[in-house]
Amino acid sequence: MVIQAKPGDDLNRILNTESEGRLVVELPRDCVFRQKVHIERDDVLVTGNGSRIVWDDHNGMRPGFGTGASATLTVSGNRVGFRDLIVENDFDYVGNSALKREDPTVRMGLQAVAVFTMPESTDAMFKNCTFISWQDTVFADGAENCFDDCTICGNIDFIFGRSHAVFSGCTIISTGEGFVAAPSTPESVEKGLCFENCTITCTEEVGDATVYLARPWHPSERTDTDSQVSFENCRLDRHINPQLWTTMWDKKGHNHLPSENRFHIDDSTLATLKERIR
Repeated sequence: MVIQAKPGDDLNRILNTESEGRLVVELPRDCVFRQKVHIERDDVLVTGNGSRIVWDDHNGMRPGFGTGASATLTVSGNRVGFRDLIVENDFDYVGNSALKREDPTVRMGLQAVAVFTMPESTDAMFKNCTFISWQDTVFADGAENCFDDCTICGNIDFIFGRSHAVFSGCTIISTGEGFVAAPSTPESVEKGLCFENCTITCTEEVGDATVYLARPWHPSERTDTDSQVSFENCRLDRHINPQLWTTMWDKKGHNHLPSENRFHIDDSTLATLKERIR
């Protein structure tokens, strides 16, 4: 079944349309859908044609809201694919971060997810898509996620989660000092966040050596975490700290070390860093 969406359509209704077999939804070219979208059905292909889905929720909106709930686009169905789509969470992270803590308008919980693949989803695929936010842009928690030729922007832990997710030929852009990846891989899963043939770069205002490639996220509610991340044949820009990795505290007060987890970088990727710091 093929549906041609129109500007102003309710994407939640269209993308969860019941049908036999695969549902293909084609969005109008270069259109903006200011909606919060959740795809719950299986076997969907979304052709974005350069259109944008945008919303502005964040973790601290109300008690118990949570990071995942802030997502602009959530996927819980199986075999859901996207191509040529822009997904953005435009919560005002910069403006809020500039406020003093005692300011009555300041908001806590600045995590603002663009896309969230839920743990019950499998085989989510993204081709030539762009994901924009600041903290926690891509929450990859489903099984077997694939990101091909995508662009991902953010500053703090902006690619994170428990998925085995492959990022192939992607452009990863840091927009502030912080951390690129925060894997929370279960110890039973062989591979976590895998970056292959990616360009790890930054915007002009980001300082040299102010960004770490990864730190191990151990959610406090889980005891099976053994974070795994790998970088193979990637190019590292000037913003990456030569130490590569750093530690991460959990809510129980334990500081998790990269050496206690499964962090890997190959020689070709490391050579791009060594060449820069000669």
